[in-house]
Amino acid sequence: MRTACPSTPFANTLFEMNVDQNTVQKAMGHASLTTTQRYDRRNDDEVARVAEAFSYG
Repeated sequence: MRTACPSTPFANTLFEMNVDQNTVQKAMGHASLTTTQRYDRRNDDEVARVAEAFSYG
């Protein structure tokens, strides 16, 4: 059984604040964006809501 990584809540908080993946990657010290993407638990509805806020239509 794996225990939760202490950085998981930090990453989740940043993603919930709509911080972009590259910034989260740098903040967490990940060499690979793929590693950072493992922490991104936002669902499609949340991503669509954010995208809608930036649409100019």
